[in-house]
Amino acid sequence: MLSSRQNTNAKDNFLADHVVRLAETSWKMEMDRYSSLLSSSGRLLTSVSIFSVALLTLLPSLLHESSFIKVIVFEYAVIFVFILGSFVLALIAQYRFKYEEILSPESLSNHVFEEKKLFKTAEDSAKQFAGILEQPYKSIRSRNARLSRLLKGSTICLFVAIGFVVLFGTIDAALLLLK
Repeated sequence: MLSSRQNTNAKDNFLADHVVRLAETSWKMEMDRYSSLLSSSGRLLTSVSIFSVALLTLLPSLLHESSFIKVIVFEYAVIFVFILGSFVLALIAQYRFKYEEILSPESLSNHVFEEKKLFKTAEDSAKQFAGILEQPYKSIRSRNARLSRLLKGSTICLFVAIGFVVLFGTIDAALLLLK
């Protein structure tokens, strides 16, 4: 049978392992979120580029065949304001914003050996581990929130541009039918 002290140590070790696993999982999730946001930014830039090329490809034939040149130029100007907004926001999201990094391995090692008295139990070590990750984690989370806002803004601008294409296309088709 386990003594009371052994039982307490086993419980402390279990809790310490649990804290470390949770801290590592939280850290990994935020880093994976960053990778996903960067990937989304790249895909959004590609979408904006393809959409822009498609619209610019249509422009010469629309201007050549239409008697509504001023209207079409105005429509394209409105659409490209939003396309440009989407492009700029997605491009800014590609920027590697600064964040607080975790200490280097040597600095961490020095800290542990200089502060041995703080690491008496597995529970103390787990608390120190989570504490060391806290500030870099908050910094990375803040950076990811900024990227998320930029990508949402970019996506909204792209959707508005697509909406204007549909709206203006419908209006232009009606004008051509009434002509």
